[in-house]
Amino acid sequence: MVWLAIFAGSIIIELFSLTFFTLWFGFGAIVAYCLSLLGVSLWIQIAIFLTVSLVSLKLFRQYALKSYKYKTNINALIGMEAVVSGKNSTGILVKVNGIEWAALYKSEKEVDLGERVLIKGVQGVKLLIERKD
Repeated sequence: MVWLAIFAGSIIIELFSLTFFTLWFGFGAIVAYCLSLLGVSLWIQIAIFLTVSLVSLKLFRQYALKSYKYKTNINALIGMEAVVSGKNSTGILVKVNGIEWAALYKSEKEVDLGERVLIKGVQGVKLLIERKD
């Protein structure tokens, strides 16, 4: 029963975090649960659980992260269009979806207020922008 609880917990955590970290422990828990049904000793169940979980984590997590097509948080803004809304002492301010963000613009050609720019990346909490051509 403990293995099913670990499986359910890891799936629930994964649904809320989308980090592709706890998912692999759920796989290990299912394998260990099947072994428990066959009467395998607890120590072997634990060893197999850890082995399957860690090997799955190592082999499949990077692939899962790369193939996941939905961006979250600030990274979802990359590729979007923004409007220059102002300037301050640390750089440029842009507005995206009604929210103002600090932005970094590395070009010799100035951007004007109201100009549309593209978000090319993120550095810390600032958006990296380029002129829209």
